[in-house]
Amino acid sequence: MKTKRGFLLMVVAVVVALISMVHAASACAQAFGNQQDDNMSFTVRAKPVEPAQSGLWKIEITIHSDTGWHVYSPGAGEFTIPIEPKIGLPAGVSEFAPWKYPESDDGLGHLTDGQVFYYQVLTADRELLKQIQLDLRYQACNESVCLPPKTIKLDLGKLKLPDPVPVANGADKNDRLDILNRPIDNREVYMLVFSGAQAMIADDNTLDIDELNNLLKEAGQTSTRMLPESKLPNADNIYESMVRSSLMMANVYDCGKCDKQHVSTAGGVVVGPDGLVLTNYHVIEKNPGTFGLAAVTHEGVCHPIIEILAASRADDIALIRLGGDTSDLHPAAIAKQQPGPMSLVNVLSHPHREYFVLTDGRVSRYVHDLRPDRSKTVWMEITADFGGGSSGSGVFNESGELIGLVSTILPLVRKDGSQEHIGDAANPDSAKAEHVELNLHRCVPLDAVHSLFSK
Repeated sequence: MKTKRGFLLMVVAVVVALISMVHAASACAQAFGNQQDDNMSFTVRAKPVEPAQSGLWKIEITIHSDTGWHVYSPGAGEFTIPIEPKIGLPAGVSEFAPWKYPESDDGLGHLTDGQVFYYQVLTADRELLKQIQLDLRYQACNESVCLPPKTIKLDLGKLKLPDPVPVANGADKNDRLDILNRPIDNREVYMLVFSGAQAMIADDNTLDIDELNNLLKEAGQTSTRMLPESKLPNADNIYESMVRSSLMMANVYDCGKCDKQHVSTAGGVVVGPDGLVLTNYHVIEKNPGTFGLAAVTHEGVCHPIIEILAASRADDIALIRLGGDTSDLHPAAIAKQQPGPMSLVNVLSHPHREYFVLTDGRVSRYVHDLRPDRSKTVWMEITADFGGGSSGSGVFNESGELIGLVSTILPLVRKDGSQEHIGDAANPDSAKAEHVELNLHRCVPLDAVHSLFSK
């Protein structure tokens, strides 16, 4: 009898313990839920990306947390649950660039109060932004505990959209430039190039940067194309011919230091009626911060890059093909014979956002590159000036024929009181002294241009 009674008491004790555990778990869950709501919140806003005529917007999410609390950024490490947004875009809205994640202040992947933890750039009718669906999954943690993960919805329906920033000088992405008939307005050119390239990249009308880099690496050094046949320009229209065949290669990128996008320009030269273009290898080869690359004519018409036909890193040259309506492209004639030293040359380039700058000089010499990985590379050095932003621009002879492409500047420098030459041609990056004695202007020679085409 005592044994039976003892057994019943033990059963009752176990039941009471189980009930207590359930109540404790429930209380614990409620406590965790309250902590999660109290310790962490988020706000979302939309900002226009300049120039506003491109229709690009930035969606920014800001974290608000109590002292000591944080969420984890993607890539924070194993055993962490990173913050993860899932976005649903209505018709008429398309992704321009992927979500960007900031670096944490402590190096541990912790994102805390006030940080705009990442953003996405979108193109849209401003009212369509309010129809975007945005879910956010996150886990709030402090030094001693991580709360259960939670998914919340961020409401964009009540967004207060700021007015777009006006574009300077009345420039619009549908405007045309008139480089040949009136003074050049560098600001107008910049804004048209910027907005046109942004819109083209946003509409997925050009190869993205990963595709470009993969095609560049896979391209052979000789294409299947024959050297194009082009007529010499009329002697009275040589300058006009150079302008019409010269392109601005627009690179839209994120500097990583501010919340704006930027555009840098280099050069390219049309050499075939179906969109064949020559430019530098390093103009096409871009860094991860680059959103995309497009080619813009002297009239401001933007063309996508759709193919890389041949390329050589050693010779710093690439043959690409543009898409779109190519009837507005005007090919330059490619010279048949490489010019010798003392030959007169003209360069038409875009240094430091100064567009279609013409300089002249002579062929100085042909010289081997001393870097070990480019021992077979030969440069054509010229005395005509060019600067940053001129890469890929055309070098023309007196008749307006293309004889090469701008590539790089090698500064020859000397330190104070030193008798030693510092700017070693085998290592241009070693030039860190105080006085530049001479700049060598190195160009891709005509032989390298010819090598891209089948015989």
